[in-house]
This record gives sequence, C-alpha cells and structure tokens, in this order.
Amino acid sequence: MNKQDSVIEQIKQDRKIRAGDDPRRLEHFGFKVHSQSDEDGIIEEIFNRIGIKSQVFVEFGAETGRENNSHYLLEKGWTGLWIESLPDYAQAIRANYQDAIGEGRLKFIEAAVNAENINDLIQSAGITGEIDFLSVDIDSNDYYVYEAISVIQP
Repeated sequence: MNKQDSVIEQIKQDRKIRAGDDPRRLEHFGFKVHSQSDEDGIIEEIFNRIGIKSQVFVEFGAETGRENNSHYLLEKGWTGLWIESLPDYAQAIRANYQDAIGEGRLKFIEAAVNAENINDLIQSAGITGEIDFLSVDIDSNDYYVYEAISVIQP
C-alpha cells in the first residue's frame, strides 16, 4: 500500500470511529447538493425526524446562493429569504435566482446584518412567526444576531 492509500484508509477508519455503529447518527445521512459539507443530507434527515411545518427558511450569509444551507430546500419547493452583504455575491444571487425571486419563492436583501437591524430586515421581507429553518453564517457576532431575533421563531 502506498502512502496515499494509507492516508485514505486512515481517514476512512477515523470516520468510522467518529460515526460509530449507531445507524441514527446524523453523519450517516450527510450528502451534498448545494451545501459546503454534507449539510443538505443532515438537514433533510433532521426534518425527517422532527417534521416540517411551514417550509420557510431564512439564511443570512447566503454568499452566491450556489453553496449554502438552504438552496436545496428552495429546490424542494420551500420559500424563504436570503440576506447577503457583499456586492459581488448579491449580484450573483440576483442574476442566478431571478426566476425564484420573480415568482416570490425567494426574497433577497442585500444588507449587512447586525443585532440592531436583523428584525427589521426579516420583517421587510414579510416573514414573521414560525419558520422551519434558520441558517446564520455572517462570520461575526453570529451569537448576538441570533439572540436579537424576535420576529421569527425557528
């Protein structure tokens, strides 16, 4: 066995040890459609277990939309809101998701998110009350922004 094969085998063994033999562990359900690291499958399995009520998502830090935690949900018929502050990413979202935006399945806001404005941003998209999925990936003050949210109940 060459060194590369040995490293690959060690990685496989490490994954088995981490995942264990319990078939209910979420690692066993992971797969990637549009997420960065198997979150699509894990999110789907979580909803298989707990159920779905509103089919509404909110994601801030959506980047270009191509690789985030709610794109797969959008493809499955959910509706929701993406918020992104970077102009290049915002332009990509507007260009690549104009059909979903035009049909009202996806609302998009270009804005920097903080604890002071998050509720106004969400409300301005017409989303309030119970939602099924919230993804926070703004790379700063995530906790404080999450704690400030009062207009939705994820």
